[in-house]
Amino acid sequence: MQGALAAESHEQGRTLCVRFNQTGGCFACGTEAGIRVYNCDPFKETIRRNFGVSQSRAGRGHSQGSADQAGGLCTFGGIGIVEMLFRSNLFAIVGGGDFPAFPTEKVLVWDDHQCKWIGELGFHSKVLGVRLRRDKIVVALKNKIFIYNFEDLKQLQQLESVDNPFGLCALSSQQDKAVLVCPGLQVGQIRIEHLDHRRSNFINQAHTSSLACLALSLDGNLVASASEKGTLIRIWRTAPKETTGEFLEQELRRGSDRAQIYSVAFSPSNTYLAATSSKGTVHIWPVVPAQSPNESPSTVWRRLVPDYFNSKWSLAQYRLGDESTSACSFGSKENVLVIVTASGKFHKIQFDLSEGGECRKISFQKFNS
Repeated sequence: MQGALAAESHEQGRTLCVRFNQTGGCFACGTEAGIRVYNCDPFKETIRRNFGVSQSRAGRGHSQGSADQAGGLCTFGGIGIVEMLFRSNLFAIVGGGDFPAFPTEKVLVWDDHQCKWIGELGFHSKVLGVRLRRDKIVVALKNKIFIYNFEDLKQLQQLESVDNPFGLCALSSQQDKAVLVCPGLQVGQIRIEHLDHRRSNFINQAHTSSLACLALSLDGNLVASASEKGTLIRIWRTAPKETTGEFLEQELRRGSDRAQIYSVAFSPSNTYLAATSSKGTVHIWPVVPAQSPNESPSTVWRRLVPDYFNSKWSLAQYRLGDESTSACSFGSKENVLVIVTASGKFHKIQFDLSEGGECRKISFQKFNS
């Protein structure tokens, strides 16, 4: 298999991706040299694995990785996607960066306890997203979503999608509820796949422009979505209400100017939702179930006024200090949030549940050295 486990090295180069595990208790980074895994509470590096591959540097400019100066060869390999399976020793890994450790058309399964590769999936185009649960692995390509049985990597299902350049897909982690959410067949459409029942729901015109972010709650009952405009985040039910058939629960406003939503996370009890964006800010909202039309006297008024007035502004905010790609996850407490950035910064913050406002920084670490 291409790529061998290299000697431990502090030369990790750029961070190419950051990703929390399913419960938010730890996170993994893909770098130009391999993978790193960190515990959130307390903050601590727990795994460092570098994957080496020799590639010529001729005409490629300066490289941050370790290199054989005499032969002009780089001896490191980049990881563009790393997905953890809870706190187990299993990882799904895809090559990335200027010098990928492995072909970007492959998903490799790494067993860190045995320090060896135990599975491989190959495709005809670049892998853009991977999600894991204990019984399934989901792989997103530009226009397809593949679903496999995790134990033997047997293909279970294949879905078509509209162009999906971010590899968007979200997979519930609860054992008794297998829900997959991904872009549908039209721009702005959300597909909700109930995998155990082979039943699909489509939310048409969830957004008027292409989807840029999708996230599921831990129980698989709610999904949050944002479009490439990045001004609104909408919360939907994964099953329609029995009384109305409606999916929409709530509409949240990040701001009025465009931004890329990097990540969205629900708190464990679905009481709060947080989002990070290219503006270098974090916003937190309370999640309030939508009223039925019969209970809301303002229903007619809401149809007449612009969305700007219908959407809810954030309760609490925090500034990260940089605009690099970021991911967020709630901690064990409802009012504690953890944010990690591709620039190598770890933020743990706390917000006031009733007053909101500016969040308080609990701890801060740099981890890209």
